[in-house]
Amino acid sequence: MHYNFEKDLAASEPFVDAVAEILKKYNYHNIQKHDGKKYDIIASFTDTSMTKNHYTFEVKSDWKSAETGNAFIEFKQLLLDTGVTKSSGIVATQSAFWCHWVPGHDNYLNRVIILKPEMIMRLVIRQQYQVKTCNSDNVTQATGYLVPIEELAAAGKMHFYEGELLDKMRLNILTPGK
Repeated sequence: MHYNFEKDLAASEPFVDAVAEILKKYNYHNIQKHDGKKYDIIASFTDTSMTKNHYTFEVKSDWKSAETGNAFIEFKQLLLDTGVTKSSGIVATQSAFWCHWVPGHDNYLNRVIILKPEMIMRLVIRQQYQVKTCNSDNVTQATGYLVPIEELAAAGKMHFYEGELLDKMRLNILTPGK
């Protein structure tokens, strides 16, 4: 059994769509979803005075964070069937921005924390957060830092999102196999 990137990609689609909607609200344009491993979204910013106007975004979702109060920031992955370990998550990203999707508690209000990967790495180095390893599915084991959501949010910008895409996410959560 091998890791199924296509299955993971399909499961993350509603979150990528929601972040794309948030970017539109902040005057990004030419927003394109990417189906590769380097980033999830590429977008241009409308401010022409900026020297760099194309930005990439990686979108992560973390369902456990609502109950633990911590965001799991992956940095290593073990493929259980081969024993191969590789850098992943925050240390492997090539995106300019990291979008960490945190679900709300009772009302499915979702929060997205958007920040630069370097800011997360500074937090991790400075605070020396707890490291946790868990099986993310039957074929991979992920290792990551447990970063308190409040500290992650303080380092970035938090955006709230409700609407049609939230309904799609709720359906995705409640409907197995979708």
